[in-house]
Amino acid sequence: MKKIEVKYGLFIGIGLVVWILLEFALGFHTTRLELGQYTGYAAVIIPIVLLYQGIKEKRDTELAGSMKFGQGVRAGFLMSLVAAPIIGFFFYVFIEFLNPRWLELTFELERAKLLQTGVAAETVSQMLAQIKPIFTVQVQVASAFLGTILQGLGLSVLISALLRWRQRKQSERA
Repeated sequence: MKKIEVKYGLFIGIGLVVWILLEFALGFHTTRLELGQYTGYAAVIIPIVLLYQGIKEKRDTELAGSMKFGQGVRAGFLMSLVAAPIIGFFFYVFIEFLNPRWLELTFELERAKLLQTGVAAETVSQMLAQIKPIFTVQVQVASAFLGTILQGLGLSVLISALLRWRQRKQSERA
């Protein structure tokens, strides 16, 4: 693994940890969960920007300004592989030590949302029984780890396609 992939993987992992800690400090994981359920989606800006910058830096410094699609995907995927253990470990620490009530609070938020839909209480109980298994430390840590890798791979495909398209457009103009 090259220096650029490690550097940007660390940036992504640390950036997401800082984002989650900021959300926690603002109460989005404790007292303002109704807002927190949406703010997490905005965190995707961190890997988008950093993967873009990392893949572009890889192209410009190590590949002499020209990069094949697969080279970009590989670079972004490696960055995600570096970030994933950071995010997975952080989620473990977050759930076990920083915010041990988070899973319970999130589950209760789901219960409240289901009850607000007007669905019969028995149906709500059945639905909650089906989703209860995902509210464990193990599932959340695994989801954070694997989600980081899969999201990074998907974003790397899109970013590499964009950069490759731009490279072709510039070649056509020259």
